[in-house]
Amino acid sequence: MRSYVEEFKHPSLAKFLDNLDRMPANGEAPLVPVMDVVEQKDRYLVLMEVPGVKLADVNVSVNKGQLVVSGVRKRPHPLNGDRLVYSEFLYGDFKRILELPEDVDVNGIEATLKNGMLTIQLPKKEKSGEHRIKIG
Repeated sequence: MRSYVEEFKHPSLAKFLDNLDRMPANGEAPLVPVMDVVEQKDRYLVLMEVPGVKLADVNVSVNKGQLVVSGVRKRPHPLNGDRLVYSEFLYGDFKRILELPEDVDVNGIEATLKNGMLTIQLPKKEKSGEHRIKIG
């Protein structure tokens, strides 16, 4: 059986998407925000759903060629001794680690959080090669 990454066949994104396994070995359902990765001409966009997460509770960083998104989704209404009868919501800490493509300019990365959507812009480095210089 071929993996999603093998099917994707995009050389600069294959490593980036290589860690999409979402279930840990113990079978418990972790809080793992869903995401899309979009390649544009001059950048990649990472769109990650983090509903109910406040700006102060999310962190985005780059470490050793990896994009690290971590945070916590807190229960909006504490139980205060009440008994939770049924819940499908997931709360707690989350962390996503993605290998960055080699063509990302890490100094230009920007992130915004609006309406529960974390948008991370990963600008591409300018391609090396011949660059025509205007003579003044």
